[in-house]
Amino acid sequence: MASTKYSTAKGRALRQWACSPQGLFVTIFFMHYFAWMGVNIWLHENPPQSMCHPTCDADNSPRQKWVEITSQVMYAHNYFPGFALAICNTRNMYLWCRWRLGGSLPTRQKALATLAWLHDCWFRLDDRVSSAATNPLDEDEEAGGPWRPPTPMWKMDVVVWSYMLNTVLSLCLAMCMWALNRSNRPYWLPSCLALLTGVVVAPGGAIIGLEKRRMR
Repeated sequence: MASTKYSTAKGRALRQWACSPQGLFVTIFFMHYFAWMGVNIWLHENPPQSMCHPTCDADNSPRQKWVEITSQVMYAHNYFPGFALAICNTRNMYLWCRWRLGGSLPTRQKALATLAWLHDCWFRLDDRVSSAATNPLDEDEEAGGPWRPPTPMWKMDVVVWSYMLNTVLSLCLAMCMWALNRSNRPYWLPSCLALLTGVVVAPGGAIIGLEKRRMR
């Protein structure tokens, strides 16, 4: 009975999320990606003969042109999130540099406090000990409530760097797809860059997800 109630609650929460603007955007985003992936697979596995003129592998054949179009659209789904978060990631990297490389202690504390405030959904400072936990907007925080252990500082390092590297690699992937054509572009380069964009952002996303669960 308890497991049934848990499954029902999870299903209700999933439906509510899917109907939210964020859920609709994510759903449409992935549906669009998989639709173009299906077209790409179809062109590689079973292309129609009308697109193989003069041959299927000729550079000027309709099949090769559409393979390039589908590849451009699919890889755009990889670097679009990095571009969308470029401003936020650059801001976080700037604050990280002021925190880790700043000269004076007040400068470093203020940068850390700003980072903690921007990431308050998963990052927590020990405000009982450090004055760096002061809200940068000087808002009064509510006192009381159960004390929770602070988040290790290295997790902020990993999150900031993983998202910044994702933006940099997304830029490299976009330049690879835009500056090079299908004739002089190495076939392995876009795939490697797309794989790296996912690999570097995975640790940061995992840390944020786990810390959010821990803070509930």
